Amino acid sequence: MKEEHTVKKLERQLSKELPPHRVKEKLAQAVAERLRERLEEQVLKLDERDYTGGPEDIYREAIGAMHWMHDVLPATPEIVHTMVELDAIPRLLKLTSDGANVDAQLNVAWVLTNMCGVASPEDMAQIIDQGVLRVLTIMLFHVDGDVREQAVWCLGNVVADSTTYRDLALHEGVMAPLVAHSQTAADEAHLNDHVAPGRAKRHWARRIARTLHNLCVGSPAPEFLEVEPALPLLGRLLFEDDDNVLDQVLIALASFSTDSRERVHAVLSCADRAAERLVAVLKHPVQDIRAHSLCVIANICAASRFVVTGNDCEVQSMIDAGLLAQLVQLLHADMETQHAVIRRACRVLANICAGTRAQLYEALDNDATTRTTPIGRIIPLMCSIIGKCSFSVDYERGVIEEAAWVINNVSLGAKERAEEIFSDGCLQMFNGGDSLIAPAICASDESGSTLKPALEALRNLVVVIRDEGKLDWEDFEGVSGMLAHICSTHGVTAVRAQAGAILTSCLGYTQQQTDLLCAQSQDLVDETETECKPERKESPPLTDHEAARKIQSLHRGRSQRLALMLRKPGRGEMRRPVSFWSAQSGIATEDMPLKKSSRQGNRGAELSDNRKSQSESRGNRRKQFVVEQIVVLRKLQPLVESHEIQPHPSYYTGEQS
Repeated sequence: MKEEHTVKKLERQLSKELPPHRVKEKLAQAVAERLRERLEEQVLKLDERDYTGGPEDIYREAIGAMHWMHDVLPATPEIVHTMVELDAIPRLLKLTSDGANVDAQLNVAWVLTNMCGVASPEDMAQIIDQGVLRVLTIMLFHVDGDVREQAVWCLGNVVADSTTYRDLALHEGVMAPLVAHSQTAADEAHLNDHVAPGRAKRHWARRIARTLHNLCVGSPAPEFLEVEPALPLLGRLLFEDDDNVLDQVLIALASFSTDSRERVHAVLSCADRAAERLVAVLKHPVQDIRAHSLCVIANICAASRFVVTGNDCEVQSMIDAGLLAQLVQLLHADMETQHAVIRRACRVLANICAGTRAQLYEALDNDATTRTTPIGRIIPLMCSIIGKCSFSVDYERGVIEEAAWVINNVSLGAKERAEEIFSDGCLQMFNGGDSLIAPAICASDESGSTLKPALEALRNLVVVIRDEGKLDWEDFEGVSGMLAHICSTHGVTAVRAQAGAILTSCLGYTQQQTDLLCAQSQDLVDETETECKPERKESPPLTDHEAARKIQSLHRGRSQRLALMLRKPGRGEMRRPVSFWSAQSGIATEDMPLKKSSRQGNRGAELSDNRKSQSESRGNRRKQFVVEQIVVLRKLQPLVESHEIQPHPSYYTGEQS
């Protein structure tokens, strides 16, 4: 309140001395100067010790200064830079040498938390060089829970934006005390606010989940052995009801479950019934939490020939937990609002279909019918999803790509259950306007990330149909045209080769027929582009009669304009000359429309001498401009008579500007 009173008093004083537009700027400068002076005073108090009283009074002045720093002082990068310049960091860290004074330790961690949350990279580097990470690691072993909790908070701010500081913190050994703190924090009542009977708001869980998230994610990823001790703690936090905690834990587990099968096995072993919990989270009302859970499940189910993370037993454990039924529910979600969830659900389904034959058949046999969407099985559901998407929309493009991988992996098992797969409409995805190889996708998919799996799936299906002797050319007439379009227009060589191989080796086209089909497709594209281009219509040459009429119109318009320029303006009216312009000659004058004067009334005898002089000067300028205009017209006269310029259309109609 005292600071606010001082600022208001200073503002009143400046408003008396300065104009209003400078008061705000001057006030900000004065407040900044006063704040720096106060900060210098408080930083000096950090060195004061009072040995006249008891042990709790030794750091009384320093604690008061730190209270001012984290309660009154605004947390901004400029303030942090000033504190670094005033050597406040060494003074703060010196106060932590006396571990017996809990109040001093807590306030030091509090001030450092505020500073590390907004510090610039340059100032943050100086703070780290002073040994802050070592002090925070020691604080994590403190007997007081509040000191440990504040140290966890500060550590999360330090490692939030830099993998370098993350690695330094892991080398300092912060993971072990973090795990130990979580085991005791749950029993401390002041770290758990009971908001309802049987429900507590666990502050310690939020802070430690955020810190673990910052320690486990990032590129490059941390060493697995350094973060592996956090897995049991993440497994316990996975069962928390707090949305914030659950979101941070799922992101950390998604980072853990990449790159190797050992990591996936460690994630599934971090807690009992971890697979059931991950599947249950798919029912969570928050979209981001469902999407992050799908990221973890996608890494676990990636046991195909393309990646080497999960294995068949771990994929089967997810299926046994009811994963397929939950995926069907997610795939029926609204595309506009939950496209991220649908895209990740398609990725999980593609990974399941790339597993064993039994897992593929279980996915094909799964009932995809819901109360609102009676679709039947997985393949019609994919057809419906692709039909809803447009490749021109960014977020729908990823959904189409993942759906193409689903069809690709399903096509690998088409030989054993070909009749069922074709009856479900798998071949329809390559024919018609919603085809996976449609010209719209060919034009937009420059990298071929969607066309490659789609063409591979088409090849597998055509081979099965050909081997069974059920190849009908009428079904593939549109497909052949789209394949020829890809061969002739796509920019990726591998994609063109895939399309050409399907035409020659699968559909039976000869190389000459394929080249002819591609040439026809290219001609059709060229004709379409030509039709889309606007035609430039050249104006026909003028006849002698039309040229004479234009010249007469030009002379008539010139006479009217000269009359307007020479006319004396009426009372209260200010008349300015109108422009004369020609595109070929490049000569133009200023175009000022006619307008009434803003002043009205009698302008006769009441005009003062000053106004009379102004009126005379305007008259002189008008006469001078008329002379200049006549000179311009005389220069244009030979061009007009020789038909080398075209008059403005308004001259032909006799209209005035």
